[in-house]
Amino acid sequence: MIEMSSSSSEGLILPSLYCNDSICVNVALKLINTEYFSEILLIIENNSRISLDIEGFNMLRRVIFEPENMDIDDCKKMMDLDDEFERLLWGASDQHSLGKYNVSIDLGRVKIAENNAVVSELPLEKWREFLLRYNSAIDYKLSFLEKYRLYAGIIHNRIINFYIQMLRESDNIEYFNFDFLKDHIINLDNSVLPKLKNEKIDYSLLDYNVCYMINAEIRLNAAYLIYLDVTTTHISDLLSM
Repeated sequence: MIEMSSSSSEGLILPSLYCNDSICVNVALKLINTEYFSEILLIIENNSRISLDIEGFNMLRRVIFEPENMDIDDCKKMMDLDDEFERLLWGASDQHSLGKYNVSIDLGRVKIAENNAVVSELPLEKWREFLLRYNSAIDYKLSFLEKYRLYAGIIHNRIINFYIQMLRESDNIEYFNFDFLKDHIINLDNSVLPKLKNEKIDYSLLDYNVCYMINAEIRLNAAYLIYLDVTTTHISDLLSM
């Protein structure tokens, strides 16, 4: 049974989950060093979690749909192969990099490894069945996320700068803790957020309703990470005095 962790949503916005009985793929914007990037999180039937960027996910799809990765069962119907000759003919494909992971096809099974340790091994046909069903939907979602990830990063960093400025202008900061921030940030109006230098974004291309949703999800799902960035910067300010 595939399980979703409630803590996995920290720093994730606009998630969409695609599942069958063996594979779940969660597609969302993920916060990495105050910037948002599209993350494709594979959750396999043994509850292994494999985080890929767009390049890594595209490579996985390319390997799975390579013409030479034919179904081994169909080939067995056409010829009688002993195990040793079968491995020579259908042995592991070249390993392909998925970032910190590697993927290969071995005897009709997709093996994903991290540091030479296999973290997922599923039949090729299960992956093909999943991707044939959800491939277009995932592509549309990734295109949507790429359109809005820059805006999400701008709002996130504006909020950080707002609280940094608040601390710099306060004589007493004992009130400032995570409980204060998570309550305050919910009703924080965008009109008070300081603009960033060199904001290069064409707002006319964005849907305001989507922007409102992004603002809401950042306040709900990234509050703790914002708090850490604000306090880290404030400590650096104090040390530099």
